[in-house]
Amino acid sequence: MLGAEPHLAQFEGRDVWSAENITKQDWLLPVPERVSLELERAADFWVESPLPHFADDMSRFEFEATKDFFRKVVHGLNFGIGFAVLDGLSFGEDARSDFKMWALSKAIGRQVATKWNGTMFYRVEDNKPPLEHGTRLSKTNQELSFHTDNPFGTTPPELVALMCVRNANKGGVSRVWSLKHIHNQMCRHHRSELRALLSGFLRSPVRTRT
Repeated sequence: MLGAEPHLAQFEGRDVWSAENITKQDWLLPVPERVSLELERAADFWVESPLPHFADDMSRFEFEATKDFFRKVVHGLNFGIGFAVLDGLSFGEDARSDFKMWALSKAIGRQVATKWNGTMFYRVEDNKPPLEHGTRLSKTNQELSFHTDNPFGTTPPELVALMCVRNANKGGVSRVWSLKHIHNQMCRHHRSELRALLSGFLRSPVRTRT
């Protein structure tokens, strides 16, 4: 980081970007055919001999190409621009696809629950609920604003993976932004607001459900 004030120093590095200085080649990663074949073979085997995802450490499957590919993906996430879109994988709405997603997430790192009740996979879909106070917009067709997943957790995940089951007929556009770029912009143009954001805030005690 550069600058004299510790809280208001500007970031530098590959993960400080805007749409003007990254290209499609920076974030779109075609999945090698060997990786797709390994996943399909493992899914075929799993269907014939299933185990609960939690109990399956994936050691019984051949994932050499998959592990090698995801080492490169994770390196790009940690030391590159911070996000990636994997192109070429096939998913559906069945247990077979859930297995493939689980296998891919195992190749990335340790999985953590997405909700307090231990839910590991959370489906973002339009269930057409009534739009009222308390309705989760992720279960509607309403636009989601920029946000951080699991900010309420004491140890939020370092990486988040989204699986696209089917493309929307229209809309459904995902947007991402470099938080460090936003920090730098606020450091230049909104220093008092940035100082307030970095000064800490009160946090309500966590209440667990019984």
